[in-house]
Amino acid sequence: KKRYVLKNKRKHNIFIAVSALIVVSAIVACILLIQNAAEKRSSPIPVSSSASKAQTTAAPETTSAAAAVSVVFDTDSTYVSQHDYCIAVNRATNTVTIYGKDSSGTYNDPVKAMCCSVGKAGHETPVGTYKIALKYAWLKMVDDSYGQYACQFYQSWWIHSVTYYTQDKSNIEYDEYNKLGTAASLGCVRLCVADAKWIYDNCGEGTIVKIFDGTASDDPLGKPKAETIDTKSANRGWDPTDPDPANPWNS
Repeated sequence: KKRYVLKNKRKHNIFIAVSALIVVSAIVACILLIQNAAEKRSSPIPVSSSASKAQTTAAPETTSAAAAVSVVFDTDSTYVSQHDYCIAVNRATNTVTIYGKDSSGTYNDPVKAMCCSVGKAGHETPVGTYKIALKYAWLKMVDDSYGQYACQFYQSWWIHSVTYYTQDKSNIEYDEYNKLGTAASLGCVRLCVADAKWIYDNCGEGTIVKIFDGTASDDPLGKPKAETIDTKSANRGWDPTDPDPANPWNS
């Protein structure tokens, strides 16, 4: 009988040990799940546009602003046969340079420069190499503003005109327009209408967009002087570069 009691006691102790191990494992698993959920909630969310229907697959590069920059585009024969241009955006100088092909099919021939506004502090435009995925003549933004000639290059980030209060060419945010040439956007690359339209018309889906931090020496055509709008003018709602025949600046 004594042996029977000892045997049952050992079984009881084993049962308690196994149960305790299961409880501890469950607690550890719960802690890990809670930590993982907290990390996901604290991850940054891209801010710039709510109209994205697709995402490009390119991932941002981890390029240091202090690193030496050489604007080189990684292309193959298929890309060369289908695309006339590559786009370089220098965040540090707020300058866009369009590169065309030389006789060897390499994109190192700068053909056009544009003054832009990249993302301001806290809303930085992501460094990396991307491709144009979607294009819209008008795009509604997350803050309910609108942009003309929008080209998506990565998730919620687009190249487009300076924003408008409404989907109306005579209702531009002229104070924002006068910030062209400085970091002022919520992450997108802003341009005057003429430049945004040029990219929209000449750079098809799949065109490479390279965002980098460089110096003025990485802008071979320099940085064009930004247009400004006289905020007291009756025409202030229009972008002076908009080629629309109804633009009063053109009369």
